Amino acid sequence: MVEHRSPKPVVGGSSPSWPAIYNMNEKVGFFKKIKNFFKEVKLEFINRTVWPSKELMINSFVTVLIFIAFWAVIIGIFDYVFAWFLKMITSI
Repeated sequence: MVEHRSPKPVVGGSSPSWPAIYNMNEKVGFFKKIKNFFKEVKLEFINRTVWPSKELMINSFVTVLIFIAFWAVIIGIFDYVFAWFLKMITSI
């Protein structure tokens, strides 16, 4: 029989050869990092965000309303023409 050896005999198997050590400091550090992340997000949201002025918001709102009204009219015209065309075809 052939002896089966690991390619690296110094390295252990997949399970460590020492017991797992629970390090509470690592867990506390993890939560501190999360807390710090949200603190930085809040600061960036408050300090670095450029909010639009009231005038810009009103102008954008009116632009969107005009755009929607324009396309509603175009789609309504196409709907009316196609309905009329379909009515002409089916009435023959």
